Amino acid sequence: MSLGQNLQAILDTAVTTSAELGCQLSYWSEATGEIDMASGWLDEAHSRPVTTASLFPVFSTGKNVATTAALRLIDRGRISLDTRLVALWPEFTGQRREEITLRHVLSHTTGLFCMPHADSPAELANWPLMCARLAAMRPAWQPGTRAKYQAFTYSWLLGEPLCRLTGKTFAEILTDEVLAPLGMENGCYFGLPPSEAERLAQIQRAPDLLPPLPPRPSFWNPTENLILQQPVRQACLPAFNGIANAHALLQLGKALLDSATPLVSNALLRDATILHRPQDQEIPATPGYWELFGLGYLLYGPPDDRGAIFGHGGYGGSELLIDQRRRTVFAFTKNRLSTDQSTRETLKRTLQPAAQ
Repeated sequence: MSLGQNLQAILDTAVTTSAELGCQLSYWSEATGEIDMASGWLDEAHSRPVTTASLFPVFSTGKNVATTAALRLIDRGRISLDTRLVALWPEFTGQRREEITLRHVLSHTTGLFCMPHADSPAELANWPLMCARLAAMRPAWQPGTRAKYQAFTYSWLLGEPLCRLTGKTFAEILTDEVLAPLGMENGCYFGLPPSEAERLAQIQRAPDLLPPLPPRPSFWNPTENLILQQPVRQACLPAFNGIANAHALLQLGKALLDSATPLVSNALLRDATILHRPQDQEIPATPGYWELFGLGYLLYGPPDDRGAIFGHGGYGGSELLIDQRRRTVFAFTKNRLSTDQSTRETLKRTLQPAAQ
């Protein structure tokens, strides 16, 4: 059985055993080239089969795109890692917010990790309103002294200074810096047009998904409810509302590995894939995927080689991983959201020998 046949069999088995409803895999290595495949269904009625062009909610996996756009502006000297947000965003002052730099945002050390108050999906999708509320919040600690994942606030903390800098919307920045140059515009969205709704996978919630369903679900809890709300789905909130297919995500990973014509300079990428964490903040013996950051990217791998693999995953199981040593890119999407990631991990184990 060829590698491609083996991988397709893993996807198909996952669907037939109901471990997955629908999923996509895209993989690239210098040795094997590019592989794109899909299996399963976009809906629980099994009326729409998944193709490689289908779209999936990928949640925080979209942070890879937002991070890369910021790094490209840094590369060109438009902004620096040590630029204080208040220099571009004058309202972002008081209560030590004026100390926060772009480096703090990218390393998740601002202390502004709690979601600003929002009473409705329309409020959450209102960019000026949410930025104003964030600009009135008190950091939980002196910026730079502790790291904690900015799951939702990353959109506004990163996006608003860049919007003030460029005079563009964040959606325009993401398109100009990443999506258009890489031909990802038809496969990655932060603000899904209604015309693309038929390509979008429905979400199936596995019983083991955390956090558990509250007794009275709100528009934002459970987390997947956010992307189901039309105002949120059509907004540009790349910390958590990414919609993409694995093929498009793969293009980003390949471009970041291209040392000849790099999307991000080799020097900046090296800096972005080393640990940026306060020295006195202990690393847990078994760190989760959501706490060891370089500059915007999550770092993977053992302590002596951490950052050789980087990228970002998303709530429920999507993932983009870029391996700088083996020169491989792994992109995976799914619509059955679960803590059980056995399908994804089986694919990784199968691909590891192919990369050696």
